[in-house]
Amino acid sequence: MSGRERVARAAAWLVAPQERSEPVHTALDVSQGSTPLFVRELAGLAWFGYRRRAADIAHIRLSRVLADGLCQGAVWVLVFELADLLAHIRTGNHGPLESWTAALLLAVALALALVGLDRLAALAGFSWLAIWTPILAQYRTTAGLAALLVPLFGFLALLVAPRLRSLDPRRLLWLTVPAALAVTTGRGNPATFLIWFPVVLIVIGAAVLMLPTDPRLAIAAALPITYVGAQKAGPADAASLVLTSAVFVVLAVAVLLRRLRHPEATSPRI
Repeated sequence: MSGRERVARAAAWLVAPQERSEPVHTALDVSQGSTPLFVRELAGLAWFGYRRRAADIAHIRLSRVLADGLCQGAVWVLVFELADLLAHIRTGNHGPLESWTAALLLAVALALALVGLDRLAALAGFSWLAIWTPILAQYRTTAGLAALLVPLFGFLALLVAPRLRSLDPRRLLWLTVPAALAVTTGRGNPATFLIWFPVVLIVIGAAVLMLPTDPRLAIAAALPITYVGAQKAGPADAASLVLTSAVFVVLAVAVLLRRLRHPEATSPRI
């Protein structure tokens, strides 16, 4: 595969894999030998994929779209919690909040969700909450524990409305993400900003771009943002309150946009 073909396939990532080859090869043939034409064809591929994704999502019930976003958001919460716990353990902090049992349950829940066993992942997540809440209660007030309602909400989505995915053990490779986060984050670590800040900006940009047609990425990103905001929320902390409201705002916007664009496809059933 040539470099140009790789770039063209990346531009067409919103197109279903089984439908991607024809528009990619057409774009390569049309733009052969011309860089300006190639750039124009890349923009065309991206726009084609955007429209195709919008058409595909329009045929999926709104409740299913929202549930998929919440399920993916729950997986991201697992990623960040596992990375945070591993980072603390890596630095030699072995107090009650650095529980290997909690880390194991998080890893099991994440692995189950990755391979496609969402309901079992939810049960593992509930088990983590069952042992984590009493430990955290030693250091936080009852109001401080309210942040745990966010992962609880995500695990309920995994249990009640699991994603319709086939089993694929190859997705376990994504377990390298929390490991990489644990190694490259922390105070005084330049990789925290140099590596992950651009990644966060790219994800947020893609989520905002896709929100009108496919809100799942925005919902998934909003759930851990709400979790972070809820952990830091105070009575007069406006920034934390804005973060805490993220998932509710995104869900409301997603419902509103869907009803405006496709009022006939907003069934309440999952």
